[in-house]
Amino acid sequence: MTVDRGQWTLLEAQPGKGDVLAEFLRECHGLAASETGTVAWLALRLSETTFGLLATFQGEPARRVHLAGAIPAGIAHAAGELLAGEPDSRPVDILGAT
Repeated sequence: MTVDRGQWTLLEAQPGKGDVLAEFLRECHGLAASETGTVAWLALRLSETTFGLLATFQGEPARRVHLAGAIPAGIAHAAGELLAGEPDSRPVDILGAT
């Protein structure tokens, strides 16, 4: 298995909404686990209000499927209620993975 693509996203919660966003991201884990092309999906809490997401894939087609899927749609839907600003999402190349 060659993991060569990823998607890195930073999310900033509105003041007082960090725990709500954390729970929302915990619930997204099941969605990520059901995506056949997603090799790994990690949700990280970096501070009370800052969160990071890292998803890894085997190839560009799998990344595109993920980006068109339920997790990005759910984040976009919840953005007005939970996020202090737009998500900062960037494609990344995976240089090494174990």
